[in-house]
Amino acid sequence: MARRHRTLDESVGPRAHRRTRRPPRRRGCRVVPGLRRKLARADCVVATAGYNTVCDVLSFRRPAVLVPRAGPSLEQTLRADRLEEWETVEVVRAADLSGENVATAIQRALTRERLPAQRAPLDGLRRALDVFDTTLEQTEAA
Repeated sequence: MARRHRTLDESVGPRAHRRTRRPPRRRGCRVVPGLRRKLARADCVVATAGYNTVCDVLSFRRPAVLVPRAGPSLEQTLRADRLEEWETVEVVRAADLSGENVATAIQRALTRERLPAQRAPLDGLRRALDVFDTTLEQTEAA
């Protein structure tokens, strides 16, 4: 049975049709209501290595294949490198991007026993509030 998928990339949507003069093979869209809920239930997430996406993948502990953008900065590459080092995600580099390489990475992500325990703390808001509360208490005591 074929898996259903949704593409959130304008490169496969109507604009791609104008560039290639071929109809798109899959439905593309840029905004999906309830995306985080869908990501939380996904069998596997294939995405760029943006900050919010990576936080969601880690929070929901979803198998993932990250394709970091090659530029304009190294931010996504550095993030993907670290997660790959931690054996948390599969990574396909832009230079190696092909359907075959993505399919292989998806298969590896789906066959992992389970995602490793989180190595990065994901409770930043609570920790920031603790720092704020401590600073406020010290200021009031002075």
